[in-house]
Amino acid sequence: MKIISSSKSEYTVGDVISYVCTGTRNGFTANSTCTSEGKWTSLVLACTGTYVR
Repeated sequence: MKIISSSKSEYTVGDVISYVCTGTRNGFTANSTCTSEGKWTSLVLACTGTYVR
């Protein structure tokens, strides 16, 4: 388990990816699930994710 960026080169095909993001939206701290591309499912684009093999 490690923190990865949104770069797909940092994990391999077949790995299970689970993202939980923390960031600010409109001045509030927000948590959201990320897509496999490391982007928020909401309007915030950048986040970090937990990589689970």
